[in-house]
Amino acid sequence: MRKGTTPRSSAEARHRAGSHVCLVVNEPGALSGALEFVASGLEAGECCAVLAYARFNERLTAQLRDLHGVDVRQAMLDARLACMSGGESAKALRAGVVHFFASRRPRRGGRLLCCLGFGEEGWPDESDLLQLEVQLSDLSTELGIASLCLYDTRQLTSQLLLEGGFGCHRTVIVRGEAQKNPFFLNPASLQRELVVRKREETRLRAWIM
Repeated sequence: MRKGTTPRSSAEARHRAGSHVCLVVNEPGALSGALEFVASGLEAGECCAVLAYARFNERLTAQLRDLHGVDVRQAMLDARLACMSGGESAKALRAGVVHFFASRRPRRGGRLLCCLGFGEEGWPDESDLLQLEVQLSDLSTELGIASLCLYDTRQLTSQLLLEGGFGCHRTVIVRGEAQKNPFFLNPASLQRELVVRKREETRLRAWIM
């Protein structure tokens, strides 16, 4: 553990309204933490949304059904569960999240599980998705929901892990333990950096096409 980090209950960190936590995983069984986050929310009568690439959504809903006995189809019909995937921009993804939770008040509480589709077809580019990550802390507070973002070290580059997983979350769960994140970046500074990067990427694409 790094000096200055503060371990605490991972459940407490994940479930608190207004929280925006990163769950770092590096093994096949690590999905259980994300699964429990959604299943316990549904059991408590909260609305739950999953924003992830299609394969992840399929796997998660199958395990909700098989391991937790959730009637996934009925939960979706009752608007207690939504699985969202892809979008033309981070703005569109954000709007979908806001619409789901804002239109279902005063239902008690809510949870958002994200496994963003970095590099996936039909998803915005990395800069756009990182912009969304920067905004999720304020959005979670505004909507009164708990947000948990899953980052798999086996699938993502070190830069994405550093900027998206650690740079955008004050609290991270590593090896099942919630800790204060020593790598958290100032949101305003990161936002400015991403805007500049997006502008340069657009200029580069225009120049080489």
